[in-house]
Amino acid sequence: MRIPSEHLPYLNGEKYSNSLSVAFEMDKQDFSYQTRAQILEDFCRNKDVVHVGFVDHTQLSIDKKLKKGKWLHESLSKVARRCYGLDIDQAGVDYVKSLGYKDVECIDILSQDSAQIFSQKWDYLLIPDVLEHQDNPVAFVAGFGKRFKGVAKQMVITVPNAFSRGNFSVANRNVELINSDHRYWFTPYTLVKVITAAGLQVKDVRTCRSGVIKPWTLIKNSYYSKRPLLRNSLVAIVDL
Repeated sequence: MRIPSEHLPYLNGEKYSNSLSVAFEMDKQDFSYQTRAQILEDFCRNKDVVHVGFVDHTQLSIDKKLKKGKWLHESLSKVARRCYGLDIDQAGVDYVKSLGYKDVECIDILSQDSAQIFSQKWDYLLIPDVLEHQDNPVAFVAGFGKRFKGVAKQMVITVPNAFSRGNFSVANRNVELINSDHRYWFTPYTLVKVITAAGLQVKDVRTCRSGVIKPWTLIKNSYYSKRPLLRNSLVAIVDL
């Protein structure tokens, strides 16, 4: 999906409205109901990619996801030509190395140099479900834009979708269900707004399911296929 060109002045801050109505421009792929992992695997297939924040919180979380075949870094490493993981969690990186993953590094790439990263060109810089944990998302995106300009072709960012149908369901019970470390919920517009404020251009936004899509839940799958904005995850493809 894309935000219509007439809304670009609002994204750039040239115009203001306190009730802007954004009717997204959809194409065929927007009505294809996929998981976040499927979309990222498609990007990574036979490509050289950098995966930021690959550790996934805790060793226990990694173990649980590995048993279920849901650990994202494992999935991406299987399909990519090269998948290099970056994370600031030293204990987590050490644990992943003990599992046999060698293309991983504990580093704050926004302030430190990596010979492994900056000695070659990359197809994609992946930042999946990291932005919502940052205190300043605009500065965070801008930092990666500057560091990887000319190093990676595109940046792919995923975040939770504030419009998720599940959010409305629990809100009806006066409840918010959230990862306790999250600072933000994003919508398609606000995600593009943040990236635009960081000085970058969004090529496309897609929606997907962050978890598994069960093939036998036909009614639910049909529902989400027809209603892209109610899925629980957003994907932004950003030119560098």
